[in-house]
Amino acid sequence: MKIYLDRLKELGVKGVTVSIDYPLYLSSFDPYQEYVEFYRKVAGEVRARGMKLDVEVGVVFSGTAFSKLSLNYSGLTFEKYKVEKRQMVLNIIRDLKPDYLTIDAEPDTEASLLGLSELNNPEKYTELINHVLNGLEKGDTEIGAGIGNWGDLKYVEYFCSETSLDFITIHVYPVFGRLLYNIDAISETARRHGKNIVVNEAWLYKVDRPVPNIAAAEEVFRLDAFSFWAPLDQQFLAVLAKSARANGVEYFSPFWSIYFFTYVDYTWNTARLPYSELSERVNREAVEKIIAGEFSTTGEFYKELIKLWGTVD
Repeated sequence: MKIYLDRLKELGVKGVTVSIDYPLYLSSFDPYQEYVEFYRKVAGEVRARGMKLDVEVGVVFSGTAFSKLSLNYSGLTFEKYKVEKRQMVLNIIRDLKPDYLTIDAEPDTEASLLGLSELNNPEKYTELINHVLNGLEKGDTEIGAGIGNWGDLKYVEYFCSETSLDFITIHVYPVFGRLLYNIDAISETARRHGKNIVVNEAWLYKVDRPVPNIAAAEEVFRLDAFSFWAPLDQQFLAVLAKSARANGVEYFSPFWSIYFFTYVDYTWNTARLPYSELSERVNREAVEKIIAGEFSTTGEFYKELIKLWGTVD
């Protein structure tokens, strides 16, 4: 962790985004205390390097290739989730005091993972946010929520007009059709209501048409590993940096930072590997690069992009 943060600082990165997923940071979850100790160490190391700490309160991707945890959400109700979501936010603010905390930025993903249809309703999701915010002692932590650039813009209208959120969060992945323009639409709504704007997940989604389960499509995400995408990843980052400046984004954080260190070359053998094996290979090679202090062409590009634009985090 320490050397990884050191390498990010060498790139010029000024902030670190950490996902703490429901229900990991609840005292009823075993081993809760181990997670508390781990994230406290992370927060301490981030601050020791003069970086901002951004925390996203997502949901464990149980039952997918993106998590080894197997959790049963079948007995969860909307009312119970509201209470536990608020408790997680309270615990995180108390223990970690992040600069930014996102309640969630993908209501559709959250609804799908938890099986809670209420989260697909902008009014009901706003009810959840207001339950979390009611009487919340947040100190210096800014609190936000939002949507993916593929999401329903009605959520943003409700979040801006019916809550006291400090900022609106945007996740950016697919760029087909007019989805890139949604960044401008979301940002305009946020500015009109005096809300700050945060983009704390962004990476080029390698599809040119809608797919089901955008956030859990392992056959799409496995494509990210291949090195022939590097030029397009760099172009995507450059476009997003310009968008961030044009829209007054306060904090911008790419998602798959592992590719700042390495990719896998596309060969007859690697082309056949499933997501799990490809990601293990990327992670293994990235560790070697991180220790050696070496960056991929995308990492070097991002380093120069930070220098150029100044506000890129």
